[in-house]
Amino acid sequence: MRVKELQGRGYNDAHIYDPTGSSVGGTHAIFVILGEPEAYNFPPAPEVPTIHMKSAWCAALVSALVIVLVVCLAFAVAG
Repeated sequence: MRVKELQGRGYNDAHIYDPTGSSVGGTHAIFVILGEPEAYNFPPAPEVPTIHMKSAWCAALVSALVIVLVVCLAFAVAG
């Protein structure tokens, strides 16, 4: 409703900032902005930081396995 009112007054770039298609799943608030989200210090495509947790844990597991293998090889060579 407010967006249509603003567009009727000549603010053609008025729109609602609500990134429902992102990992955030929406902002749970309504922001009527003019222009691009970056002008308001909003990210254009926000992400929840925890979406990268799986790759971080996988990298940590691989690193731990490599360290265990190197320690086992060191003991096998020394013994």
